[in-house]
Amino acid sequence: MNIKFPNNNHSSNTPDISLVMTSFGARCM
Repeated sequence: MNIKFPNNNHSSNTPDISLVMTSFGARCM
């Protein structure tokens, strides 16, 4: 999956990535 995050700071934006993945999953369903 190629998901482009607004911020590429994986170390500090861990919660944001979780939210994005949740939103992405919701859209798939």
